[in-house]
Amino acid sequence: MEERFSEPEPNVIDSSAGFSVRLFGQTGMRYTEGHKSVSIDSKVLAKRGTIALFKDSLKAWESPDASALVNDNDRNRIVENIKRAFESRGYELQVHEDFDWDKSKALEVAYTRVGQSYEAITEFRAKLLALLPLATGTGTFLLLERAQGDNGQLRTFLVRQPHFAS
Repeated sequence: MEERFSEPEPNVIDSSAGFSVRLFGQTGMRYTEGHKSVSIDSKVLAKRGTIALFKDSLKAWESPDASALVNDNDRNRIVENIKRAFESRGYELQVHEDFDWDKSKALEVAYTRVGQSYEAITEFRAKLLALLPLATGTGTFLLLERAQGDNGQLRTFLVRQPHFAS
């Protein structure tokens, strides 16, 4: 018998094989089969119809009776089921495997460069702020010098002199 998929409500895909997938907005989903379910970390991506699933987040079954850990065989089967369900509805599923932060030398280099770049920007901003009082003082001095008349008195630009009739 051929497996069929349906969407009984928004963000829910049911399979005739006895499982369902429910999306929770932009992040997260729940996979259910029978009386047990598992929460899965996921994220809707910028590319239309594409969802990232984080495989290592499939940790433990939740059921009314008891909870049990999800083993590797179940984890692989669940991911394949979700992938078939999504593809049947025209969605793309990107499965992200476990990521070992300690082994990623390229990532360490990238983060170091980002940190150095951030420090350089902060230093540049500090230097600009240090020049601000000097620029303000110079501008004020030039404005006052320009405002002085030939006789050495300060001219007023904004205040209008009252003109009294004699």
